[in-house]
Amino acid sequence: MQGAIQIVDSQDVQVTNWLLEEAQPSVRYHALVDLLDRKADDPDVKAALSTIRRVGWARDLLRTQKPTGYWEAHEPRTVREWVSFLRFPRFGSSIWKGIILSDLGLTAADRRIRRLADLIFEYKLHLSSEVNFFTEEVCIVGNTARMLTRFGYGEDRRVRKLYDWMIEDQ
Repeated sequence: MQGAIQIVDSQDVQVTNWLLEEAQPSVRYHALVDLLDRKADDPDVKAALSTIRRVGWARDLLRTQKPTGYWEAHEPRTVREWVSFLRFPRFGSSIWKGIILSDLGLTAADRRIRRLADLIFEYKLHLSSEVNFFTEEVCIVGNTARMLTRFGYGEDRRVRKLYDWMIEDQ
């Protein structure tokens, strides 16, 4: 168990068992991979990963997503709404919910994640639009780049451009 945390007492065992419960497959997945050093091809890891979208917090969050891929009440109708679309209210908007879903372990293998990514690419990473992330603060740019990378879009030219912009802006 090179690199894995060594479980040494009964309290450690209790905490580990709690983290491995199946009620929150994302927690189980991260405990298996990050604490117990299990590999991606481990049957328990594969099972936990495949269950994330169907059980627990990710499922609950995805149930509130609109069929078109966003969480906001409606698509923007004014310039002011376009500027805020997908980003505000902070911690409640589509981008912030996407960040949570990426942390929980979802990827573009799920069509709902692909829909969200398509919206971000269309509304916030379209280079010819004046309302894009290349005029925003580094925090939201970095969080969005990280989210899209975790979703599986790390090699997409638009995501690479976000990373390049952050380096240039610093």
